[in-house]
Amino acid sequence: MANYKAARFQTAFRQFSVLADAGDANAQLQLAYMYEFGQDVVPDARQAVYWFERSASQGNVMAELDLGYIYLNGPIGFRNSHEALSWYQAAAGHGSFDAQVFLANAYWHGYYDAPKDHEQADKFFAQAAAHAVGTQDEMGNAMRSIVDARKDVPPEAIKANMQGKVTATFDCIDQKAQNIHVTVSSGYPLLDQALVTAIQESVFPAWAPGAEGLTHYSISEVFTIVK
Repeated sequence: MANYKAARFQTAFRQFSVLADAGDANAQLQLAYMYEFGQDVVPDARQAVYWFERSASQGNVMAELDLGYIYLNGPIGFRNSHEALSWYQAAAGHGSFDAQVFLANAYWHGYYDAPKDHEQADKFFAQAAAHAVGTQDEMGNAMRSIVDARKDVPPEAIKANMQGKVTATFDCIDQKAQNIHVTVSSGYPLLDQALVTAIQESVFPAWAPGAEGLTHYSISEVFTIVK
């Protein structure tokens, strides 16, 4: 791993290859990255997927996440939304916050060929909220991810091509938002209210034991219409 971090990719590739062939899940993950990004090897999505799958078969959550991403956004020949959802489900089951929020977003809106199912989405939102965070950055990132996943653009706003940025502040008490105020309006009350509603309906992670952070937060969301 030291050779990889020092960008001595030739040596790292040889070492990872030996360890990966012997069944080391982390070496399989690192070898997959090298094939994915072409680090001292010709980029090869097929080899990357092979080693990600070898690593994921041992429960490596990072490999599961990467497989979900590749099947969703990778080369055309690999794109398969059902396969992507399956790997995100596996990562969520192994406790990945990112996978849980991804699936909540998918089921809340019916994205990525997932059925629109708010009950299923709420299950994944609850799993994400069950995480404990230890730093202010982690809390801020978690809040933004959850609110962005739950945010709905009103059909009337889409029809009228309303777009803009909204900023709202709020207090977070017992994982729920209180005293929500729009401080920067998009110029469209429908969009402003959409952000307020998303914040109101969200449940945020708790602080880890012994960790302390702010109770007053600000979230900005940009509403764009993609046609």
